[in-house]
Amino acid sequence: MESEERTPDPKPRRTAETYLTELPREPSAVPGCSTCLSLSVSRGNARSVGDYSGVSDSNVRLRQHQRDEHTETAASTTSEEIGTRAPGGPVRTQSNGKA
Repeated sequence: MESEERTPDPKPRRTAETYLTELPREPSAVPGCSTCLSLSVSRGNARSVGDYSGVSDSNVRLRQHQRDEHTETAASTTSEEIGTRAPGGPVRTQSNGKA
């Protein structure tokens, strides 16, 4: 059986450049908040058994909870105001017309 000679490709193959970026920091629990503590413990438990998808899920839930409950825009509205929140934006308020 005769062996075939291979000719090199005329153009070298280019590969996409890879850029490494730093991962975002994990959120930490707000002192005194039982929900933050619970989510942080869940994250630790998931990490301890190698469930990195669970770690990521806990981080997402903790960030959502902190955004909804621990930011200035999450302040409760009074009966004199009707508050709406645009996704990712501040609370917009409208007066209901009462003085």
